[in-house]
Amino acid sequence: MRLPFHLRMCITVQEASIAAVAVGNEATCRLGLIAPGKFHQNGFHPTGIFGTFGSIYAAARCLSFSATMTMDAIGIGGSLSSALMASWEDGSAAKSLHAGFSALSAVNAAFCARNGVTGPRGVFDGRFGFFKAHVQDKSYHFDFDRATDRLGDLWEALQIAPKAYPCGHYIQPLIDAALALRAEYRITPDQVVSISCWVPAYVIPLVAEPLAEKRRPRTSFHGRFSLHHSMAEAMMHGTLDKKSFHPRNMTDARFNALADKVQAFVDPSMTDRSQLGGRVEIELKGSRKVTSTVNHMRGMPQNPMTPDDILRKFRSNVGDLMPDSKSDRIVDIIMSLDRMSDLEPLMVELS
Repeated sequence: MRLPFHLRMCITVQEASIAAVAVGNEATCRLGLIAPGKFHQNGFHPTGIFGTFGSIYAAARCLSFSATMTMDAIGIGGSLSSALMASWEDGSAAKSLHAGFSALSAVNAAFCARNGVTGPRGVFDGRFGFFKAHVQDKSYHFDFDRATDRLGDLWEALQIAPKAYPCGHYIQPLIDAALALRAEYRITPDQVVSISCWVPAYVIPLVAEPLAEKRRPRTSFHGRFSLHHSMAEAMMHGTLDKKSFHPRNMTDARFNALADKVQAFVDPSMTDRSQLGGRVEIELKGSRKVTSTVNHMRGMPQNPMTPDDILRKFRSNVGDLMPDSKSDRIVDIIMSLDRMSDLEPLMVELS
């Protein structure tokens, strides 16, 4: 919807920024619904490839692009959007650049379009379009209608789930289940005989295979996408935070011994991709078994993180980078961003 001119003039920079983020997030989510699950399967990281387009929509909003300029920028983005999952194989750090490179590609695409560079109109659904190029399955039906279904009334961005832990999101519900058992039964690592995890079938190739690789990740990044090592970290310390996954932990015999006790199984009942959950059974010495099930990953709308949870995570992440007084100022600014008259205070604090 395009607002009347006199109303558009009343929108503050802050409101425009918030609206741009909302538009970009929504576009990213909706593009991901056209072929759910097909990108991981073909070796592409959705965050990196769809993030480029979402960021372009946000940039176009901030720069007050016309529809034509926006289409050009999106078309250019199709040539700049790339995020291979090769880092999942060897644990290299390139994956951590995907979100940032998406933003960089978006800025480049936007400024190219503003300077007259044109982009293909069939970037998504053309013969050589983005989806056909990445999925390369002639029999697959792309559901392009999902990109615009109830647009403006149904907000897919509200389904976004923040992570509670610094590891792959498919592992998150299993960590919650294991930590709940550890706390309830006061489990120590030496008591553990085995840790069995039931997950959806599509999760297995991402976090549990190849088995040898997942039990002995080569780098910190590798460990974050290993169900086996992540469970070992959580069971060893009773938490999973920014101090976890230290490189020395990859070769520590205590972590390796726990990782060897982790097994992953397919739960055939877990077929709903909108319901990311899992079940954990820990066998203890003496043949005692305890079980915990998390139906929805913490952070999802059905099991939300509270604002306090998010703030605690932020403060924990920046605690050794800046004094509490500075992080408190950043929190205060962000929580009142919609009522501020200028973005400069936030930029000053972030710089």
